[in-house]
Amino acid sequence: MHAHQKIPVFAINLKSQVDRFKSIYSEFLTCGSFQLEIVRAIELTYGA
Repeated sequence: MHAHQKIPVFAINLKSQVDRFKSIYSEFLTCGSFQLEIVRAIELTYGA
């Protein structure tokens, strides 16, 4: 990987988990080495 490329990071999060989203986002906000992508999880009625 070249020095100017960012490391891709994927975080899976439920839309209803706002506090978890804020925590994940703040961890990667100040670090310029990563490219964060939040993937929205699908919430199922039976909990799986």
